[in-house]
Amino acid sequence: MFIVNKISQGVDLGIRFTLEVLGASGAIWGTSEVVHLRNDENKDYWRVTAIVIGALAFIRFVYINLHDRKNKEETTELLPTKT
Repeated sequence: MFIVNKISQGVDLGIRFTLEVLGASGAIWGTSEVVHLRNDENKDYWRVTAIVIGALAFIRFVYINLHDRKNKEETTELLPTKT
């Protein structure tokens, strides 16, 4: 069960990374095209904007996951052990 649990956690982390980080930068890139803000003359600007948003989303993703992991470890320590 331990291996299955670790695989499940890895898949969950990968899915959340795709949605939260790549989705954030992709949303900026795609929306700029849909509303006709992005064109050949300013696509580099929008590329940088999407990268910056992606970097901010990545920082948020790392912070939240480290914070959640710490909370889970603290909660586990507080649970009574079976004897």
